[in-house]
Amino acid sequence: MKIASHLEISVRSLEEVIKEMKEVTELFIVARGSMKFEDVSTLPLPLILQEVFLNHLIYRAEVMKASFTGGVPQVERDPESCLLGQLIYYIHTVTNNEEIRNLIESIAEPHAKLHTLINDYERFLKEKNPQVKERMEWMEKNLLPYFEEVIEALKRALHLARKLELGE
Repeated sequence: MKIASHLEISVRSLEEVIKEMKEVTELFIVARGSMKFEDVSTLPLPLILQEVFLNHLIYRAEVMKASFTGGVPQVERDPESCLLGQLIYYIHTVTNNEEIRNLIESIAEPHAKLHTLINDYERFLKEKNPQVKERMEWMEKNLLPYFEEVIEALKRALHLARKLELGE
């Protein structure tokens, strides 16, 4: 099988995963896309963090799909418009737990980079016309480290919030 065929299969698989992830997240919160913090602010913190986590998994899948296809990821570029960006600003209103607050506040910079680097990636595409390998390398070097940092902090915050909710 040719590399192009493998790539087409990978892209189709990734598109299916993205579609399924979006369908699953629809089960959690009704308002999708232009969600604002006030839409979720009355929910328990674990549910807010879960929603943020799922949104960023979709973000990563969209970015990976674009790196396969050579397109520009159709993701939010303004970190303050993103639900996590809003949570970073409002975290003090939803929890008094200092450890959770510190975790969420600690990812403000990597989270902002995660969103604004899409502009750099778009420039990279226009200037270099890179092949798949080069696009994947760019993503792995420039974007994925920020994504991993954000996701790891979100996982820790979600774990702590669930423990608090259970009274542990």
